[in-house]
Order: sequence, then structure tokens, then C-alpha cells
Amino acid sequence: LSPFTSFISINNTLYVADQTTKTIHIWPEKSENPTKTIYSSYNFSTGFFVTLTGDIYIDNGNSSHISKWSLDKTSTNTALYINRGCSSLFIHVDNTLYCSIHDGHQIVKISLDSSDSTWSNVAGMGCAGSTEDMLDQPFGIYVNDNYNLYVADTGNDRIQLFHHGESKGITVAGRTLGERFALDKPTSIMLDADNNLFIVDSGNQRIVRVGANGFRCLIGCSKSWCSKLDEVCQPLTAAFDSYGNIFITNQYMNGIQ
Repeated sequence: LSPFTSFISINNTLYVADQTTKTIHIWPEKSENPTKTIYSSYNFSTGFFVTLTGDIYIDNGNSSHISKWSLDKTSTNTALYINRGCSSLFIHVDNTLYCSIHDGHQIVKISLDSSDSTWSNVAGMGCAGSTEDMLDQPFGIYVNDNYNLYVADTGNDRIQLFHHGESKGITVAGRTLGERFALDKPTSIMLDADNNLFIVDSGNQRIVRVGANGFRCLIGCSKSWCSKLDEVCQPLTAAFDSYGNIFITNQYMNGIQ
């Protein structure tokens, strides 16, 4: 298994995308082995999301489209076309799909319920920059119930919050807030029920939390290189289950921690 990205559904089913074999493996809760494997003829990117109904959406990298698998199918169909790959996907409960375009330095969205195939810009100007209305190689994204958008602005070493309808972001984590908030190439973000923000701080090989109680390192805090099981190596993405456990995609060890 060479996991590239993973996702955990609301019923604690683990989905793992294996870029080497172009497969998606599905582990239901408490299962030691995958109960289903889906095969693709395309390469995967890290853009990967599973809806509440079990539909799987995954970006096909430079193939300029996003594929969809329905829960009762084993084959894929092209759901959406986009002129650049999505490094991250997020589907809101209103069935709006958000795409983080890493090399396009912006976040775009489209309604899955509409026949209109036009993507709308949500954040970023389409070129790299560090001002409040710009992004640099964005990666992970998260949209909360109020449609506020959180972006792992990887190239700027910060997390940006774009309130609904606003083109200018607010830095909620990053060196500009003080040295203790400094990040190094954050790649993935999650929000829990208490609005605590969890960040995969990839360059620092750790997972940190930002919330009402401040900034705290949770995993990988010793800053040593992959010498213990409680440390992370080249983390890229992470996901919660319903019990609050964190599953980390570990590229260096080719596994899920």
C-alpha cells in the first residue's frame, strides 16, 4: 500500500487512495482488511472527498477532470471538467464542491446540483502573492457551516480564513501572528465541533491545534526525524473519525498512522 491521501466518512469508514496502483481501498469501521477496492485508469492527486451518501469524488491530477464513483458502482465516470488539477476537494452539505488549485493560486467552487459548468472564484487572484487577497500554492481547504473558508496557504506558510463573500483573508495561524504561531508549508486543515483548527504542519513534521486555548503542538513535537511511532514523517493529509482520533497519511513510511 502506498497511500497518497485518505478520507474518513461520517460512519468511520476509511478510504485510502493508492497512487501507485491507481486504486481506492475501503475499510469499514473495525475491519482489519479492506472490504472493497475500486480501480481507476487515471492517476490521482490529493483532491479526494466522500459525500454523506457515499459518492466518491477524486481529482485526476493533470487529466483536467474530477471523477465520481457512486456507492453501488465499481467503475468511474467523469463528473466535472477543470482546466487545472485540484490539490484538495471539499463538498459542503449544500452540494457545492470547492477545489484548491495549487499551481493556480486560487480556490474555486461549483454547484453539483446545477447544470451550469462554470466555476466561480472564491479566494485568490490566480497568481502567487502574500497580500490578504492572494494565495501562494494553496493546498488543504475546509468550509464550515457558515460558508467560511479556511485555506492552508502552503507557499506563504500560513492558514487563511475567508469569511463568506469576502475576497480578503485573515491569517489565523502563521509567523505574522508571532513566532510561536510559525508554520512551515502547512498542507491540510480540519475543524472540530468546538471550532478548534487542526493543521498538518508538513515542513515541521507535526500536527498542531489552534483554538480558544491558543496554539498547541499535538503530534510530532520532538522535532526528531521519524525515530518513534508517535512522530510523523512527511505528513500530507489527515482526517478525524467520530471519536476524535486523527489518521495521518504518512508518505515517508507508506502508511496511515
